[in-house]
Amino acid sequence: MMKKLVLIAAAVALTACGQIKNIMDGTEHLPDQIAETNRGMAQTNESIRLQKLAVSLDHLMQEENQMFLSPIPGDMMGPGKLLAETLTAEEAVKLIYVKMVNINENTYRDQYPEDEELKNAEQMRRFERSKLALFYSLQIVAGFLPDHVVQEIIHTEVMRGGRYFDTALQILSLRSSFYDKVMLKASLLKDKLKTVGMVTTAIEYNEKIDFIAKLKFAPWIGIKITGFMNQEMNAAMSVEKLDIAIAKNNWEIILDRVTPIADHTGAMVNPVELVGVSGDPAADAAEMARQQEVLRQSILKIQSHLTTWAN
Repeated sequence: MMKKLVLIAAAVALTACGQIKNIMDGTEHLPDQIAETNRGMAQTNESIRLQKLAVSLDHLMQEENQMFLSPIPGDMMGPGKLLAETLTAEEAVKLIYVKMVNINENTYRDQYPEDEELKNAEQMRRFERSKLALFYSLQIVAGFLPDHVVQEIIHTEVMRGGRYFDTALQILSLRSSFYDKVMLKASLLKDKLKTVGMVTTAIEYNEKIDFIAKLKFAPWIGIKITGFMNQEMNAAMSVEKLDIAIAKNNWEIILDRVTPIADHTGAMVNPVELVGVSGDPAADAAEMARQQEVLRQSILKIQSHLTTWAN
């Protein structure tokens, strides 16, 4: 009986050892399996990213999305934002370089040599308008590029003297104009800032302009447009030299627009318009305190930015 028990125990032990060996053998290959899985996932993610790039670029350039260009090219904003957020720094620079060449070098006479005497007014109008839409699309893309991508472009192309040095300066000019003319002056700053959300968003937008204006090489930033037949349009789209005072002026405007809802200490002037609709006095009081603190911090931030310009 004892011998049988010993034999059974030995058999169990051998089986267990075999299972452990199989497990250990499998574990040895686990890093390779994980690496292979990661490679597959990376390839899938890159395929999805490239698909997003193609679709967003196509939608951005569709004529139906370019019907309304001024003061805000609204139908272009969605695909332009998706494209900007999907591009790598290298892709963004090369895309804007190529499209800027199209704007400046692709002339009407090149495209329509048969209209040598420039008699086809409707054709010329469409050609000029397509260039204007392309310019706005580049402005949108430059504006919506993530901050870390802009930082990479500055480091690679400006600080390290890259191949696309001039394009990097154009991107910064386009980005500054986008936030100043489109996102602020044509939108948020057209009227008083009625809510704390409007105030914080205006600050966020002008901080992007402020960052560009305070770069040591800001005097180099600009963009020269020469490709329109209408010379006045070329002048209007060009920025010979970035006006760094724009950032300071916007801070003053934003601070002034805050006053309808708060004084310069952050105390709300007329909270009834903003708070008190829930019917719960405790909740209203808490929300009032939250908004008041947001305004107070926002005003301090604006004043801090203005102080840096005073110095």
